[in-house]
Amino acid sequence: MNIHFTLHAGTAEAVIDLQGGYVHSWTIDGIDILYVGKDPKRRGIPLLFPYFGKPDSALPQHGFARDTRWRLDTSSANFASLVFSNSDISDAARIYYPYPFEVHVDMELAATRLTYTLRITNTGLKDMPISPGLHPYWAVPHAQKHRIQIKGIEGFDASSIDWDTQPPDEDFPYLEKVIVKMPQYSVSIEEVTPNHLSTEQITVWSQPLTSADHDFVCVEPICGLRGGYVVEPILVAPTETWSAAWEFHVTLA
Repeated sequence: MNIHFTLHAGTAEAVIDLQGGYVHSWTIDGIDILYVGKDPKRRGIPLLFPYFGKPDSALPQHGFARDTRWRLDTSSANFASLVFSNSDISDAARIYYPYPFEVHVDMELAATRLTYTLRITNTGLKDMPISPGLHPYWAVPHAQKHRIQIKGIEGFDASSIDWDTQPPDEDFPYLEKVIVKMPQYSVSIEEVTPNHLSTEQITVWSQPLTSADHDFVCVEPICGLRGGYVVEPILVAPTETWSAAWEFHVTLA
């Protein structure tokens, strides 16, 4: 079975990868919106599940969703629905996350927009802790990172950052729609979940010039706070489904 397939909408294309459940790449008019790196974990939009970050020294960074082989549920020319469950993860992952679950991700591509809907169902008998997020790698040449502008978060000044040796790894409160202005395009990041909002923080992160992959800046919507999976997780009750949806809208320069 081919684990890669492509969504089309106008001049937009998005490649989906079942290995890791990634939006592997996204282009509009041939312009790369997402960075695709040499390291498989430096590309596209991976899902961070069941948690963001490394909330405990015994836990692996960002959980296991991006290491798992997902299954294709349904698809069309511009839409794909992926799924995986606790039966798909490794034995090691089941040891540190002993909760039965099912995760669905719907990805819908439009001419200048990508809508990402996450649904997490607790199929077990006790409350299930989560603190998920997305990790989009927005493409930008390293030499032009000082020109980035971000509207919607306070205290970020790209011109004052030493991108070569001390790139950011900072958390900001999610207050409203965030607009990231790159030299070739702008992208807005907005949670559009009906009836509630789950995004608590926006994390800005990149890598130094010495890293093999560095032509990107991650601006990440996170549900919960850094370390929240341990200290203040979102709890999904048995049989319940928790959901969140984000819309990424691109304007070309």
